[in-house]
Amino acid sequence: MTAPAKPTTPFDSTKITFGVKTFAVFTPTGESAVNFVGKLLDDEYKLETVDRKVPDANGVLRADRTAAKSADESFTLVDLEEIDEIIAAVAKTAIVAGSVQLFICDPADAVNTVRWLSDAFSCTMHVKSGTSKFGGGDYAKMSLTFVSNKGSAGPVTWTPKAATT
Repeated sequence: MTAPAKPTTPFDSTKITFGVKTFAVFTPTGESAVNFVGKLLDDEYKLETVDRKVPDANGVLRADRTAAKSADESFTLVDLEEIDEIIAAVAKTAIVAGSVQLFICDPADAVNTVRWLSDAFSCTMHVKSGTSKFGGGDYAKMSLTFVSNKGSAGPVTWTPKAATT
């Protein structure tokens, strides 16, 4: 048996996203929008699947089809330094309902353009447990998690190279 041929498609550096900052515009239910800036956006997508199994020639059950059973999407904006805004946003309750739109920037993009732009989606927001850092010769930092509550509306959608004006 011979190995398959190496792909001939050359490496394309223009398809790499090198983010420098991520912005979240969070609007608590019934209140004004709050802008947050983080150094990193951590996508915490969880997918639960179920396999349909059929017997092979020896009677061993093997998967022949996999289907999604449930999915959960959450996004954590890491190392925010606007501690006053975070504390104000979560002052009334630990979990805040609202909507958020995420902007992933790219230094190679033109002015008023982002590399990836999410749709504005219904969510709950909270400070990620164990991420608050105060002292140590650095700026105070926290991380915020936005849990998608789109439900039957489907997954969070993203638009590449989106204009922001």
